[in-house]
Amino acid sequence: STPRKLLLNLRVMAFEDNILRVHPRWADGFVIWGAGRDGKDFFKSLSPGIRARVQCFADVDEKKITAGFYANPDLGAKIPIVHFSLL
Repeated sequence: STPRKLLLNLRVMAFEDNILRVHPRWADGFVIWGAGRDGKDFFKSLSPGIRARVQCFADVDEKKITAGFYANPDLGAKIPIVHFSLL
């Protein structure tokens, strides 16, 4: 079987190349749905230039929303986590 992280990296590369780098709509930024494992892994898999466009994580989990941010010191990132209804 193919490792989950390898599949994620391939999907993220394709998403960047076919959507985020091509369509001007996404030049000013975008939101990642879900501040859990998959959302964070998606964020970490983005290339640095695309990662800088992430405006926030949207979620429904009050615990994550109350935390306020996803911080990753290794990437120098501190991304807000908001309830999806605020978008």
